Amino acid sequence: MRNILLIAKREYLEQIRGRAFLFSTVLVPLLIAGMVGWSAMNSGKAGTGKHLAIAADNVALAGQVRREMLYDTSAKLTVDVVAPATPEDRAPCGCSSRARPSTEFSPSIPPLPEPSQRPTLRSP
Repeated sequence: MRNILLIAKREYLEQIRGRAFLFSTVLVPLLIAGMVGWSAMNSGKAGTGKHLAIAADNVALAGQVRREMLYDTSAKLTVDVVAPATPEDRAPCGCSSRARPSTEFSPSIPPLPEPSQRPTLRSP
């Protein structure tokens, strides 16, 4: 029994003297704490104090987008609505006249085919 304890003590001391042990017990926790601290410092600055302008042809849609953006009060956004937007209003954002955004909010879901054109499942 005495030999087992002696061998275990020797193995333990060999393990804690190695570079890998020092690296994993000291440097890795310091690295993780540094990343968490850096993330916490920068998260308070994200999205604060931004000034945005919504240039749209549809006044109702622009108002709805503005309300949704202002719903998060912690972001501290200033949102202006320019509707109906002229080409001069769109010029600062770099939008070309060909690539104008849609004036209506509708998802791009294709319509369903007619019942006669739908595939049917038949059991064998």
